[in-house]
Amino acid sequence: RNPTPNPSPSGRGANAVLLPSAAPLPEGEGLGVGLADLVRIYEANEIIFCSKDIGSQEIMAHMAHIGPAVSYKIVPEESLSIIGSSSKDEPGELYTIDIRYNIAQPSHRRDKRLLDLFLCLVLLATIPLWLIFSRKRKMIRKNWLLVLFGQKTWVGYTPNTQNDTLPTLKPGVFSPVDALKDLKVNEETAARLNFFFAKDWEVERDLTIFLKA
Repeated sequence: RNPTPNPSPSGRGANAVLLPSAAPLPEGEGLGVGLADLVRIYEANEIIFCSKDIGSQEIMAHMAHIGPAVSYKIVPEESLSIIGSSSKDEPGELYTIDIRYNIAQPSHRRDKRLLDLFLCLVLLATIPLWLIFSRKRKMIRKNWLLVLFGQKTWVGYTPNTQNDTLPTLKPGVFSPVDALKDLKVNEETAARLNFFFAKDWEVERDLTIFLKA
Protein backbone atom coordinates (compact mmCIF):
# COMPACT_ATOMS: atom_id res chain seq x y z
CA ARG A 1 0.00 0.00 0.00
CA ASN A 2 1.72 3.12 -1.20
CA PRO A 3 0.76 6.53 0.19
CA THR A 4 0.09 9.08 -2.53
CA PRO A 5 0.26 12.89 -2.27
CA ASN A 6 -2.80 14.73 -3.52
CA PRO A 7 -4.35 18.18 -3.35
CA SER A 8 -6.64 18.40 -0.35
CA PRO A 9 -10.21 17.26 -1.14
CA SER A 10 -11.43 20.01 1.16
CA GLY A 11 -10.60 22.59 -1.48
CA ARG A 12 -8.68 24.77 0.97
CA GLY A 13 -5.37 24.55 -0.83
CA ALA A 14 -3.80 22.26 1.73
CA ASN A 15 -1.44 19.48 0.72
CA ALA A 16 -2.85 16.06 1.56
CA VAL A 17 -1.53 12.51 1.54
CA LEU A 18 -4.12 9.81 0.85
CA LEU A 19 -3.50 6.37 2.37
CA PRO A 20 -3.73 3.83 0.87
CA SER A 21 -3.87 4.55 -2.85
CA ALA A 22 -3.83 2.38 -5.95
CA ALA A 23 -2.14 5.13 -7.96
CA PRO A 24 1.57 4.62 -8.67
CA LEU A 25 4.11 6.83 -6.94
CA PRO A 26 6.31 9.16 -8.99
CA GLU A 27 9.53 7.66 -10.31
CA GLY A 28 12.07 7.14 -7.56
CA GLU A 29 9.47 7.03 -4.78
CA GLY A 30 9.13 3.30 -4.25
CA LEU A 31 8.51 1.15 -1.23
CA GLY A 32 11.55 2.62 0.51
CA VAL A 33 9.75 5.94 0.97
CA GLY A 34 7.55 5.97 4.07
CA LEU A 35 4.56 8.10 4.90
CA ALA A 36 6.61 10.41 7.14
CA ASP A 37 9.04 10.97 4.26
CA LEU A 38 6.21 11.91 1.90
CA VAL A 39 4.80 14.35 4.45
CA ARG A 40 8.18 16.05 4.63
CA ILE A 41 8.87 15.94 0.87
CA TYR A 42 5.49 17.39 -0.13
CA GLU A 43 5.12 19.60 2.96
CA ALA A 44 1.74 17.98 3.55
CA ASN A 45 -0.39 19.29 6.41
CA GLU A 46 -3.19 16.75 6.06
CA ILE A 47 -3.28 12.94 5.93
CA ILE A 48 -6.44 11.08 4.91
CA PHE A 49 -6.80 7.39 5.74
CA CYS A 50 -9.31 4.97 4.23
CA SER A 51 -10.46 2.70 7.04
CA LYS A 52 -11.53 0.00 4.56
CA ASP A 53 -7.95 -0.77 3.60
CA ILE A 54 -5.88 0.17 6.65
CA GLY A 55 -6.44 -0.96 10.23
CA SER A 56 -7.05 1.36 13.17
CA GLN A 57 -3.86 0.27 14.94
CA GLU A 58 -1.79 1.05 11.84
CA ILE A 59 -3.49 4.43 11.56
CA MET A 60 -2.71 5.24 15.20
CA ALA A 61 0.88 4.09 14.72
CA HIS A 62 1.29 6.51 11.79
CA MET A 63 -0.25 9.33 13.84
CA ALA A 64 2.00 8.69 16.82
CA HIS A 65 5.10 8.52 14.60
CA ILE A 66 4.41 11.64 12.55
CA GLY A 67 3.09 13.75 15.43
CA PRO A 68 0.56 16.57 15.92
CA ALA A 69 1.87 18.95 13.24
CA VAL A 70 -0.31 17.23 10.62
CA SER A 71 -4.11 17.10 10.50
CA TYR A 72 -5.52 13.56 10.29
CA LYS A 73 -8.79 12.43 8.75
CA ILE A 74 -10.39 9.03 8.28
CA VAL A 75 -12.84 8.06 5.56
CA PRO A 76 -15.27 5.56 7.16
CA GLU A 77 -15.46 2.19 5.40
CA GLU A 78 -19.23 2.29 5.07
CA SER A 79 -19.24 5.74 3.50
CA LEU A 80 -20.62 5.63 -0.08
CA SER A 81 -20.39 9.30 -0.94
CA ILE A 82 -17.49 11.09 0.66
CA ILE A 83 -17.29 14.27 -1.37
CA GLY A 84 -20.09 16.79 -1.56
CA SER A 85 -20.93 20.43 -1.08
CA SER A 86 -23.65 22.44 0.58
CA SER A 87 -23.72 24.81 -2.39
CA LYS A 88 -22.93 24.55 -6.12
CA ASP A 89 -20.78 27.66 -5.74
CA GLU A 90 -18.57 26.16 -3.06
CA PRO A 91 -15.78 23.60 -3.47
CA GLY A 92 -16.52 20.05 -2.42
CA GLU A 93 -15.95 19.02 1.16
CA LEU A 94 -14.64 15.67 2.31
CA TYR A 95 -16.91 14.30 5.02
CA THR A 96 -14.47 12.67 7.41
CA ILE A 97 -13.63 12.22 11.05
CA ASP A 98 -10.91 14.52 12.37
CA ILE A 99 -8.50 12.81 14.74
CA ARG A 100 -6.00 14.79 16.77
CA TYR A 101 -4.56 13.76 20.10
CA ASN A 102 -5.13 16.53 22.65
CA ILE A 103 -2.48 15.03 24.91
CA ALA A 104 0.14 15.52 22.17
CA GLN A 105 -0.37 19.29 22.12
CA PRO A 106 2.41 21.16 24.00
CA SER A 107 -0.08 23.39 25.83
CA HIS A 108 -2.04 20.39 27.09
CA ARG A 109 1.11 18.57 28.17
CA ARG A 110 2.08 21.66 30.13
CA ASP A 111 -1.37 21.81 31.72
CA LYS A 112 -1.09 18.15 32.68
CA ARG A 113 2.24 18.72 34.39
CA LEU A 114 0.90 21.75 36.26
CA LEU A 115 -2.10 19.69 37.37
CA ASP A 116 0.23 16.98 38.68
CA LEU A 117 2.12 19.56 40.74
CA PHE A 118 -1.12 21.13 41.99
CA LEU A 119 -2.44 17.75 43.13
CA CYS A 120 0.86 17.07 44.91
CA LEU A 121 0.43 20.31 46.87
CA VAL A 122 -3.21 19.52 47.68
CA LEU A 123 -2.24 16.06 48.92
CA LEU A 124 0.55 17.54 51.02
CA ALA A 125 -1.89 19.96 52.65
CA THR A 126 -4.49 17.27 53.31
CA ILE A 127 -2.29 14.43 54.56
CA PRO A 128 -4.47 13.60 57.61
CA LEU A 129 -7.60 13.28 55.49
CA TRP A 130 -6.40 10.89 52.80
CA LEU A 131 -4.27 8.89 55.24
CA ILE A 132 -7.48 8.10 57.13
CA PHE A 133 -10.16 7.96 54.44
CA SER A 134 -8.51 7.03 51.14
CA ARG A 135 -8.42 3.38 50.07
CA LYS A 136 -5.38 4.20 47.90
CA ARG A 137 -3.32 5.85 50.65
CA LYS A 138 -0.42 3.41 50.23
CA MET A 139 -0.30 4.03 46.49
CA ILE A 140 -0.45 7.80 46.95
CA ARG A 141 2.27 7.78 49.59
CA LYS A 142 4.50 5.54 47.45
CA ASN A 143 4.19 7.67 44.30
CA TRP A 144 3.92 11.23 45.63
CA LEU A 145 7.62 12.06 45.25
CA LEU A 146 7.81 10.31 41.87
CA VAL A 147 5.03 12.54 40.52
CA LEU A 148 6.51 15.65 42.14
CA PHE A 149 9.83 15.14 40.35
CA GLY A 150 8.22 14.26 37.02
CA GLN A 151 9.01 10.55 36.91
CA LYS A 152 5.30 9.67 36.96
CA THR A 153 1.97 11.35 36.31
CA TRP A 154 -1.11 10.98 38.50
CA VAL A 155 -3.23 9.77 35.58
CA GLY A 156 -1.76 7.86 32.64
CA TYR A 157 -2.58 5.03 30.29
CA THR A 158 -3.90 1.67 31.39
CA PRO A 159 -1.06 -0.85 30.83
CA ASN A 160 -1.66 -2.28 27.37
CA THR A 161 0.39 -3.78 24.55
CA GLN A 162 -1.05 -1.24 22.09
CA ASN A 163 0.11 1.86 23.97
CA ASP A 164 3.13 2.32 21.70
CA THR A 165 0.77 3.67 19.03
CA LEU A 166 -0.26 6.58 21.29
CA PRO A 167 1.61 9.75 22.30
CA THR A 168 4.08 8.94 25.06
CA LEU A 169 3.21 9.66 28.68
CA LYS A 170 4.98 9.14 31.97
CA PRO A 171 3.81 6.00 33.80
CA GLY A 172 0.52 6.73 35.54
CA VAL A 173 -0.34 6.11 39.16
CA PHE A 174 -3.99 5.80 38.09
CA SER A 175 -5.59 5.19 34.70
CA PRO A 176 -9.00 5.54 32.98
CA VAL A 177 -9.87 2.00 34.08
CA ASP A 178 -9.56 3.05 37.74
CA ALA A 179 -12.47 5.44 37.25
CA LEU A 180 -14.65 2.42 36.51
CA LYS A 181 -14.13 1.18 40.06
CA ASP A 182 -13.92 -2.61 40.19
CA LEU A 183 -15.19 -3.22 36.67
CA LYS A 184 -12.84 -5.52 34.76
CA VAL A 185 -12.14 -4.73 31.11
CA ASN A 186 -10.41 -6.75 28.41
CA GLU A 187 -7.34 -5.60 26.50
CA GLU A 188 -9.31 -4.26 23.54
CA THR A 189 -11.53 -2.14 25.80
CA ALA A 190 -8.47 -0.87 27.67
CA ALA A 191 -6.89 0.11 24.35
CA ARG A 192 -10.02 2.06 23.38
CA LEU A 193 -10.09 3.82 26.76
CA ASN A 194 -6.47 4.84 26.31
CA PHE A 195 -7.15 6.06 22.77
CA PHE A 196 -10.01 8.32 23.83
CA PHE A 197 -8.09 9.45 26.91
CA ALA A 198 -5.27 10.68 24.65
CA LYS A 199 -7.56 12.05 21.95
CA ASP A 200 -9.97 13.98 24.20
CA TRP A 201 -7.66 14.80 27.12
CA GLU A 202 -8.46 17.83 29.23
CA VAL A 203 -7.73 18.89 32.80
CA GLU A 204 -11.23 17.92 33.95
CA ARG A 205 -10.73 14.37 32.70
CA ASP A 206 -7.59 13.88 34.81
CA LEU A 207 -9.35 15.35 37.85
CA THR A 208 -12.38 13.11 37.40
CA ILE A 209 -10.28 9.96 37.11
CA PHE A 210 -8.09 10.97 40.06
CA LEU A 211 -11.07 11.64 42.33
CA LYS A 212 -12.93 8.47 41.32
CA ALA A 213 -9.81 6.33 41.72
